[in-house]
Amino acid sequence: MAEVIAVGIYLVGRLMTFVAERRRPSRAPGSAAE
Repeated sequence: MAEVIAVGIYLVGRLMTFVAERRRPSRAPGSAAE
């Protein structure tokens, strides 16, 4: 069960990072250019 929780936290972290990059492209001009 601990593995499921760890994977959930990992996925939430990646999702938040993805959303942050989409909402603030100015912070990551490199990924926005792609």
